[in-house]
Amino acid sequence: MTPTVQANQPNNPYDLDYDSDDDELTPEELSRYNEAALASDGFDVPTLRDSSEVGLIVPVSEKLLSKPHLRECAQKAISEYNIENGTNYEFVKIAKATHQVAWGLLYYITFDVKQIGIEFLTTTFEAKVLYAIDDSMEVYLCRPKRSS
Repeated sequence: MTPTVQANQPNNPYDLDYDSDDDELTPEELSRYNEAALASDGFDVPTLRDSSEVGLIVPVSEKLLSKPHLRECAQKAISEYNIENGTNYEFVKIAKATHQVAWGLLYYITFDVKQIGIEFLTTTFEAKVLYAIDDSMEVYLCRPKRSS
């Protein structure tokens, strides 16, 4: 049985009338995206409509924020930060994240930490971590969140 195919649908290899230019972002959308990405170092970018643009940093969906590998990336980042800075923070929770397809996924994670032994005072951090296709992790950046 041959699958049913609708015309003018993205990712339809049988549709000779499909034009990927229809999926391109407008100059206004790209400008808004670029401003936000530059101002936030990739940690705060707008949600864009589906497009064929490649290499954009996009928000991680709410349901994917609880994935174990994302938590592991944040934990690795704060562990390396502690070693480099002589601090004693521990991971509490992920607040939000964005990602970009690289040699795996390059995550821009905003997360809360606390000093070990201090229960109620949390600090927000940002980390840029590559979760590679071989399941390895490389921390490129970990810092207290910059004020907006």
